[in-house]
Amino acid sequence: MTEELQRILARYDRRDRSTVIREGHYTYLELASWRDWTEDHILGKSEVVYVDMNEGTNRVEIGILDLALEAQLREEFEAAAIPSGSVAFVESEPGEFLLTLRHNVNPEKGGLQIDNPEEGWCTLGFIAQSDEYEEFDYVAVTNTHCTNLFGLPDSASFYQPDSASNTYIGDEIDDVHWHQCSGDYICRHSDTAIIGLEVEAAWAHIARTLKIARPGKGNGSINIDPTTPTMQVFDTIYYPIQGDSLDKIGRSTGWTRGVVTNTDYLWKWHQRAVKNAMKINFTCGKGDSGSPVFSFDYGMQAVRLAGIMFGTSGSQCVFSPWGKILVDYPSLEVHTDEPEFLP
Repeated sequence: MTEELQRILARYDRRDRSTVIREGHYTYLELASWRDWTEDHILGKSEVVYVDMNEGTNRVEIGILDLALEAQLREEFEAAAIPSGSVAFVESEPGEFLLTLRHNVNPEKGGLQIDNPEEGWCTLGFIAQSDEYEEFDYVAVTNTHCTNLFGLPDSASFYQPDSASNTYIGDEIDDVHWHQCSGDYICRHSDTAIIGLEVEAAWAHIARTLKIARPGKGNGSINIDPTTPTMQVFDTIYYPIQGDSLDKIGRSTGWTRGVVTNTDYLWKWHQRAVKNAMKINFTCGKGDSGSPVFSFDYGMQAVRLAGIMFGTSGSQCVFSPWGKILVDYPSLEVHTDEPEFLP
């Protein structure tokens, strides 16, 4: 019987996974009936976190907050004539819903989805302070092409995460003008605009998600880490160099990492150009415009801000370095001297 079963199941084997046959003490129907009983009589107790019919262990698995409660719960299974060996208890933390970069998150911070009803979704780059905009405690930096007029002040309104939720955060208050560079082109040093924030903000903080995707590995996580939901900006990198490893956090493709391949790159769009941009091979997509670009310091679990992503060139992504953002907005302050959680 086992050999015949192996021949049948071998048809469904994959190169990276083969079928394993294990001896089970209980049938599927028995486990299903005991799981149903558990859901009806045990799951409602405050100390029970989850119930699972675990086919790998051939047991009904029950997650509880404290294993000291196991003996008490087993008495209920025995009273119901459910075999003791069919039930396994696992100590577990309570379940939580994950916030994502696309949810409404307070206070505001870098990496979150923002929405201009006229242009659609973008990403909030980073939170800054500036004496030039003294009427605001904090301002947010995103791309100028996320506003209504590319490269001109227009008082575009922004929401987080979107206008449908009616969570207004502020209007554009500054957007440096284009200047004539060469020939028929007009240029800027960075693709950036300033939003005056009317809501609470976490200065020098960027949202932190659960997983990084390295080059060629697709999208990273957009789920915000419930344990460490932010990364603090403790320094800046004015001009990254070729070969530098940098990350970004964006509303579409999450936390991704890549290597700088080109510096001093002039990026052209119709008759407009962004000067001194940089190309990098991390994953990015539509809606990631405005993503903060940074170097993650594993020792300090904090970041050095390196710039803001704004577009693509072929299969690579393009960002404005921090040094060129300062040329357009020299009064911006974006980091603390040291991460607050360092000893």
